[in-house]
Amino acid sequence: MKIDENCPCLGKSLQRFLRPGIMAILAKERTHGYQIAQILSGLLMFEGRAPDTAGIYRALKEMQAEGLVISHWQTTDTGPAKKLFEITSEGMECLRNWEKTLSDYRAAVDELLTFIKQDMK
Repeated sequence: MKIDENCPCLGKSLQRFLRPGIMAILAKERTHGYQIAQILSGLLMFEGRAPDTAGIYRALKEMQAEGLVISHWQTTDTGPAKKLFEITSEGMECLRNWEKTLSDYRAAVDELLTFIKQDMK
């Protein structure tokens, strides 16, 4: 049986992890949406494909409304202005919560993998 390439069992849709990915980047440096997409595309969850840029900007807008990130325009003498984003103290607290949540998920996934492997012997 051939598995459909869009089947959730292949794990190619990890969009709910987009927010902690964005916050982790912003915890390291203030940057713009395009750079966030480039960094995220290097993570295993995106398998070398750039994530949806519109989705990144949508998430940034939502996080800004929630007070997790702030933005300002960076202008230069050359090129267009860029909107730079940075994480707030509330965003850092949220990121710490994500760290715990993801660690708990990893423990649950490890437990499930052990259970699955036992049944496959």
